[in-house]
Order: sequence, then structure tokens, then C-alpha cells
Amino acid sequence: MGSCNPSGANKLQFILHDVCLDHVINHDVRRRIEAVELDVACTRDGSLVVLPCAAALEKESAFVVATTNEIHALDPKMFPPIGVVLDKLSELGFSVILDLKARLNEERLFASAIQEASRPSLLFVSYNHRLVRLLAEFRGEESCGIIFAGLPVDIPQLSRRAGASWVVMQSRFLSESLCQNLRESNMHAMTFSARTTERLQEAISSGADAIMVDYEIAKSLPFRGDLIESENSE
Repeated sequence: MGSCNPSGANKLQFILHDVCLDHVINHDVRRRIEAVELDVACTRDGSLVVLPCAAALEKESAFVVATTNEIHALDPKMFPPIGVVLDKLSELGFSVILDLKARLNEERLFASAIQEASRPSLLFVSYNHRLVRLLAEFRGEESCGIIFAGLPVDIPQLSRRAGASWVVMQSRFLSESLCQNLRESNMHAMTFSARTTERLQEAISSGADAIMVDYEIAKSLPFRGDLIESENSE
């Protein structure tokens, strides 16, 4: 996926969602995906850590543990510092999408910490519109995406207001016309995780530019040299 910004590319971009690092090291999977997605939280003392995958610890529980403790009190194998993980993924040649789990009113602390840990090719996504706006000011809109839980009336307008060039949402809310509308506004669409083959086909048919997939689905994807042509190029 390079910089996580497909500049007019007509290939689907596949992203491994909710990463367990041992999955990423799997050579076969590494040949099938372009990027990985990590959930990131800010500790009580302002350090960024990667949350464990759901298979290791339930997400809400992981978030509470990370945000109510200082970094020295956390198990570094369960909650590794973000820099350690980014260095490892860089060695493996992956681009990275960071899903930023920020509480309300901690946006500036989070944005400041991100600046310290940042890498050139990161894409930041979040439900927190104020955090996305801050990061867009630091890094540029092409580095930011906004997550929508539902289907707002005017997605392009809300995304521009937040300073985002990526829209992340469930594939059932996307359509070829909406994705085309986003591209005409210099934006891109990414779907939430496809956990079944049915969801994968739904995501492909939606016209999205990038699709998050779970590990089991990632194992069945074509190799990167034979990526599926996006239907929106037809």
C-alpha cells in the first residue's frame, strides 16, 4: 500500500486487521497484504502503546488497562510501546494504519504523543473527529481518516471538516456511487474488517479502495502480484 494513499491506483488494497504480531511474521500472509492495522491507546503518563489483539484480550478491557496505568506498570509483551512495533513492521516492509483510541478531552495529549512516535508512511484513523483534525494540522489531510459507525447524510463534507482524506465504514453502508463521489472529492474509502468470505465479497462489490480483513480471510487472498482488480475501475 506504500504510503497508504493509492494515487489513482485501480487495485484493491488489503489490510490485516487487529494484528497479532505472530500472524504478521507468517511469510505466506505477508505476501498477500499491503498493510496492517493497529489499535493504539495512550497510557496515563502519555505514552503510546499498541493494544493486544482481541484473541489475547477483550478490546474494552485492554483499553481500560492501558489508559488507567502508567507505561512501566504494563506488560511490554501484552502492551508493547508503539515505537517497538512500528520498527518491527518497517523491517517487514508493511505500511501501517493506526486506529487511535482516544478518550474525549485527551486529543492534544494524544496528538503530541503521536508526533513523537510518528513515521512518514503512517495513516491515522479514529472515531474522534477532533483528534483527526489536530493530526491533519500536524501531518496533512492525506495522512488522516475518519471512522463512521453509521451512514451520515454528507460524508464528504463531514470528512473535509475533520481534515480527513480517508473514510472508514462498514461495507454495507458503501456503494459504488458513494465511493466514486469520494474519489471525485479526492478522498478514499476503506471498509471495516471482513471476517467471512461473504463480507469480503460485499466489500469488494462496494467499490472501496481498501479492505480490512481478519487473519483467516487474509490467508485466502491472492498474492500481492495478482491483486484483484477493483470493480470501480470498470
